[in-house]
Amino acid sequence: KIDLWSVEDDYTSDAYRTGYGFFKDKLITLFNGHVADMVAIGRLKTYDEKENIILTVGRLGTEQKATDLLLESFCRIAGECNYTLHLAGSVEPSFNDFISEYFDRNPHLADRVFFHGELEKGKLMDLYNRSKIFCLPSRYEGLAIVFPEAMYFRNVIVTSPYVSPAGLIMEEGLGIVVDDLTGASIAEALLSVIEDQEGAAEFADKAHSFSKARFDWNVIVTELDREIKKRTAK
Repeated sequence: KIDLWSVEDDYTSDAYRTGYGFFKDKLITLFNGHVADMVAIGRLKTYDEKENIILTVGRLGTEQKATDLLLESFCRIAGECNYTLHLAGSVEPSFNDFISEYFDRNPHLADRVFFHGELEKGKLMDLYNRSKIFCLPSRYEGLAIVFPEAMYFRNVIVTSPYVSPAGLIMEEGLGIVVDDLTGASIAEALLSVIEDQEGAAEFADKAHSFSKARFDWNVIVTELDREIKKRTAK
């Protein structure tokens, strides 16, 4: 009875079409996007103007977000780079003990790992604009809005194979998707970006261009309106 059904990525769309015949001609891919007024935030930095920052944004310390693996991976590479790690978002109360123990084991990282808490929009956008790498090693994830936001601000994406945009990131050259989700694999991916700044700048520019072209809500709702009109015209 449904005229139009949307999913967040082409992989899911293909799976649904293959598995369920009633989706034929009723299914479209409709990305989750960044806010339409993103362009009003201010001047975007080029990749070369950015600071050596690895950023993550989300509900820190949840099983889903795998913040523990990100912290482990940074510990592995800290001695091989001059980057800092910034984490924005609420912290699960149960994760506070992990954080305390992490700094007890790694006191040398006290001035290189920063927990910002929940940030208001302007401050979060500024942090995206300053950062070079956005790392979200989720154990499972839809097309979270932080991906379009980070891409818009020219962040190289480093993520897991268990996120909705993993296929896009690989196919469009927007960053790196690790093969297996471990602290070691994340560390290897981060270090490969850090050590190849020319390649990283290319990732970052492609991410920005893709986000502008496909993740802007003005574009998304225009596509949705067209698909709705196709069906109402019948």
